[in-house]
Amino acid sequence: MKKKILGFVVTLALLNFISCSQDNYTEENSDNEMFPKALNRYSASNDEYVYDFVKKHIEINDKIFSILESETNINSKILDKYLSKDITSEDEFKSILQESGVKRFNELGELMLLQVENSKILHSKNPTFIKLDKIEQDAILTKYIDQMFSNNYQVTGKCEHQREKDRSRCERNSNKTGALALLGCVGGPVICGLGLVAVMMVHTDCIKDAEVDYKDCLKGL
Repeated sequence: MKKKILGFVVTLALLNFISCSQDNYTEENSDNEMFPKALNRYSASNDEYVYDFVKKHIEINDKIFSILESETNINSKILDKYLSKDITSEDEFKSILQESGVKRFNELGELMLLQVENSKILHSKNPTFIKLDKIEQDAILTKYIDQMFSNNYQVTGKCEHQREKDRSRCERNSNKTGALALLGCVGGPVICGLGLVAVMMVHTDCIKDAEVDYKDCLKGL
């Protein structure tokens, strides 16, 4: 069961990586005809708990992204090695992060576990939302995440504007993918935390791609 759960998490990470390179990802999903139908079927009686979950999820992820962007020697193969292991200790979880080359392993481990706890609160406060299918959950999460990522970039210049747009898309997609991964993971805090590391590492690659595109744009001016 744990292998299946983690396989689902890693699959979401790969899907996020693909979406990061597609310029129309946000627009295509927001206009998807299935999204309005899903929203119409959902009762918003406990919607504040979803909003609170998304808000805190993004706040914690901002700190996670900052750490991962500063880490340059993470060995993903070591992380992969432990994905199917029976790990329940938080200390062992942090030890795995350290072994994989994460310098700020203790801080990162705490943040990952905070994300798992945030998800558990939503599970307990809004079971109706948790019972929705993935398309419906995706639609509702997308609604709130899009509200928190506006397109009003405070920059001038073609390349700078595109850079901010690309970076915002990276953050938006990583937040949504991470949220869905957490909601679908029932393997326990440590197992979900390891899977979330895999998802969040994709964000770093997306940001690097945005920076490469930005430099290429400047060269073309």
